[in-house]
Amino acid sequence: MVKTRGLILLRVFVGSYILVASGTLWGTVPPGANVDLDVGNDILVETSGDVYVEINGALTETGTGYFKGKITSGDRAGMTGFAGLTLSTGMDGSITRQTGATYAKGNGEPANFKRYYEVNNTGGAAVTANMQMAFTSVGANDERNGMTVPYYIVRWNGAQWTGYAPGGTVSPVLASNAEVPPGQSDWIISNLDPTFVHVTLTAPNGAESIMGGSRYTIRWRSNPPGAGRVTLRYSTNGGGTYPHVIVANASNAGFYVWDVPFLNSQTVRVQVEVHGSLLASDFSDKNFTIDSIPPRVVL
Repeated sequence: MVKTRGLILLRVFVGSYILVASGTLWGTVPPGANVDLDVGNDILVETSGDVYVEINGALTETGTGYFKGKITSGDRAGMTGFAGLTLSTGMDGSITRQTGATYAKGNGEPANFKRYYEVNNTGGAAVTANMQMAFTSVGANDERNGMTVPYYIVRWNGAQWTGYAPGGTVSPVLASNAEVPPGQSDWIISNLDPTFVHVTLTAPNGAESIMGGSRYTIRWRSNPPGAGRVTLRYSTNGGGTYPHVIVANASNAGFYVWDVPFLNSQTVRVQVEVHGSLLASDFSDKNFTIDSIPPRVVL
């Protein structure tokens, strides 16, 4: 039997998507109930195409029990995990899990497992957390897609892929200090070794006032330290674009002394990119000012 513990809130939308299950669903549907879907040992719940199930509790797969297809948490506040993905801190939003199929959205994705997650962070700010991602590695539902170890969690933020260490060789895989950006992001498991996995720009990070023509030390942290090569750019339109190259293909020393250009702008930001087998980048959280107007001297 496929059953839920307590009262169930399984939203089955006739016409656009339905639940296809081997077993019986039972219970009632109270408004706003927080309930779990329990898929018992030797039970397979499967959806296909545009079919998916939305629950507002947790999905539990016991033993060889397996949910194959798409399942989403719906909107929840302060969640720490859903269906094999866990975060070390809370997040507002929803998590959708897809199993039985690889991520293939045409975003230049590396080869990946037959499991991926779509995260919608509605909290308005990035969430930094240790992330763990479980996977199935035995039987007909083996999700590893023939890949050899080690495995890494890799994120698509709408513009680029970022991989996270330390990874792992068995389930679950760990990503330390993973950044869940505001809005939509996609998360996969791949065995592409992320030579460089994370970078954080620490200065200038917003609200500074820097004199044009001066020398300013740009600083960042990377994990692992020193990996890859660095390109620094700056924007004068609040981060809309970064067309101005400060330095390209420099060593990843964690700092660079910038000869600040003579310009006047209150909407400047700096971007750091680290190039390894994956591209990682970060940029100033807020605008800062470059002021090249000489002071007036009144005698």
